[in-house]
Amino acid sequence: MFINFCKAFDSLYHDKIWEFLASQGIETQIIDILANSYKNCTAQIKLDLVGRHFKIKRRVRQGDPLSPNIFNAVLEDIFRKLD
Repeated sequence: MFINFCKAFDSLYHDKIWEFLASQGIETQIIDILANSYKNCTAQIKLDLVGRHFKIKRRVRQGDPLSPNIFNAVLEDIFRKLD
């Protein structure tokens, strides 16, 4: 098996993250807190001009101390399903 970890933190869709955490028995209240903190995340691109805001629907936050744990939880769920 080969896993390409390039841009791995950017590849996780938020709705799937919450599903993976629930499948591992994480309490609903904790998942709800995390989901609410990700709910209204937006970004914009600045080159010569500043672009419009757009909603971020995937990725874990870079620099957030919880991000590696969230990523590992998703990987754990994937590894459990491998035969």
